Amino acid sequence: VAVSPDGKWAATAGGPSLGYADRSTGLDHDVHLYDFASGERRHVLPGLYTAAAGLKLTAVSKTLLTVDEVVRFWDV
Repeated sequence: VAVSPDGKWAATAGGPSLGYADRSTGLDHDVHLYDFASGERRHVLPGLYTAAAGLKLTAVSKTLLTVDEVVRFWDV
């Protein structure tokens, strides 16, 4: 889980399957972005090879860094 420095966003990954998962592992390999105040999921970033080992939102909350088998930068 990563929470943006301004407290507006939360990013989660690697949880139990919620319908977006690789069925062979039962894990959700997508990254989910939530509006922290409302708790509503706003975006799903698909396609990680494995469950994310790390998440980090930048100081201005415009870029999300994910680490699984590769490092990715997402424009959020």
